[in-house]
Amino acid sequence: MTYQSLIKGPTKAFVDYVELFMENNKLFPQSGKAIVAVSGGMDSMALLAFLKEILKRKRIKSIEVLHVNHGTRQENIEEERLVKKYSSFLGPKCRVLSPQLNLKGVSNFEEMAREERYRLFSTYVGPGDFLYMGHHLNDSFEWSLMQQLRSSEAKSSLGIPLVAGNVVRPFLSVTRRQISSFVKCLRIPFLEDSSNRELQYERNYIRRSVIPQLERKWPQYLKHYAFRSNHLAKVLGVHRVQRKGSLRVMKDSYGGVLLLRTPFNKDFDGFEEEIKEEIKKLSVKKRGTLSLQVQKTCDAAKKNKFGPLLYSGKVWGYLFPGLIYLATEKVKNKWDQLDSEMAETLEMCLKSKKVPEKSGFLAKKDILPESPLVFFNKNAQKKGLFLKSLNRSHPLLPRTTGLALEVGVGFQSLGLVRSSKGEFGVDFLNFDPVSVH
Repeated sequence: MTYQSLIKGPTKAFVDYVELFMENNKLFPQSGKAIVAVSGGMDSMALLAFLKEILKRKRIKSIEVLHVNHGTRQENIEEERLVKKYSSFLGPKCRVLSPQLNLKGVSNFEEMAREERYRLFSTYVGPGDFLYMGHHLNDSFEWSLMQQLRSSEAKSSLGIPLVAGNVVRPFLSVTRRQISSFVKCLRIPFLEDSSNRELQYERNYIRRSVIPQLERKWPQYLKHYAFRSNHLAKVLGVHRVQRKGSLRVMKDSYGGVLLLRTPFNKDFDGFEEEIKEEIKKLSVKKRGTLSLQVQKTCDAAKKNKFGPLLYSGKVWGYLFPGLIYLATEKVKNKWDQLDSEMAETLEMCLKSKKVPEKSGFLAKKDILPESPLVFFNKNAQKKGLFLKSLNRSHPLLPRTTGLALEVGVGFQSLGLVRSSKGEFGVDFLNFDPVSVH
């Protein structure tokens, strides 16, 4: 079985996920050159294999491997041999670097060794290059915990930075367990550093003595840490991708809540806390886990999904380009009633052949907020009066729009309509079909 044949199923999903994370956070080098620090341990060997797949996908142009042999343990020889052999197997050039400092027996070995590695690495990273390192979410949590015990500064509790100068860490999007599964599936060889078992080092003590107890008591700790750190980074203005624009909150007469991105944008990243607060206001539960649900909502919005999505506390979310609509069960029932009435009205219009050419069959005063649709003869579309007709049913009005699709009547959600001035959003409340392009 070839290496390439193993990139399928879970391994492909892993690569796809991290690749998307890199794209969203701008982690591809401008020069196209990826320099990867490989120690021979599981994380860095997995990172090398991952970057090889990214190279095949033409997201980067070249890979160069850097390995540091500190010469302080007998294992260093085996690690160097393994890194060179695996690099040769995958193809990238491998450089073995030797520190100029004698670190044997020093009390702060970990810190000095890390500084020396970064010094050596920096001499090989050119303008536009990125140096990739294999730190993952577990590493970041451990670092965050140590810093919270050492320091009172908020930034220090964020954990390991995703980007620091030209150093990037794409595996901060995944856990040690996920990397381990990736390694097993691809049969990636690695060696474990025996010093990782020595509890005199703070990091090892946290990892082996403290974390296991936390995980038994709070198994979701990593997920909550990731969401909390992302939010804090955005609040402190140090997140890799800062949000742009604003989120406008409106309420319709049914009691539903419209969350509108202005200027128009289907990217809701950065507005998670505001979305959570609006859901909580509608929720019948005073407590509930929303962070993951809201993140899934933001991801779905980018993929043009409609929903509905069910949140904790019986709140439903419906997605439209640049717009999230939140509804309680009571609000949903009102929409169901409206859907029935509109479907009956549309049936009557169809029987009398009165589907208008320039406007919806509902009067202008009735269009919003209760019925965000306009129906039209498709000939009107050719005259530039309307945007292209939607080709799937409206999630709040499935019966009505399903009928329109069945008989070939054009319809458009007003949430998608722009005025002749190119304005979007609240202006569609004053919708005039004659002026729409």
